[in-house]
Amino acid sequence: MKTKWYFKRAGQRTSGPFTELRLTQMASAGQLLPGDSIRRDGETKAVRAGNLKCLFPRLASDTI
Repeated sequence: MKTKWYFKRAGQRTSGPFTELRLTQMASAGQLLPGDSIRRDGETKAVRAGNLKCLFPRLASDTI
């Protein structure tokens, strides 16, 4: 079973579920931003989308 993801932008309702492929597409299109919170289905703790180098590889390389 593929992991489903949810995201939330400050002041908005949580959106999802989305596949990892769809999140990647959304990040490339600017629909998912590095500051948005994302979490896996079944988890309660969210992380910043920009922390996932698979979604924002350029940001990960900028921090080195």
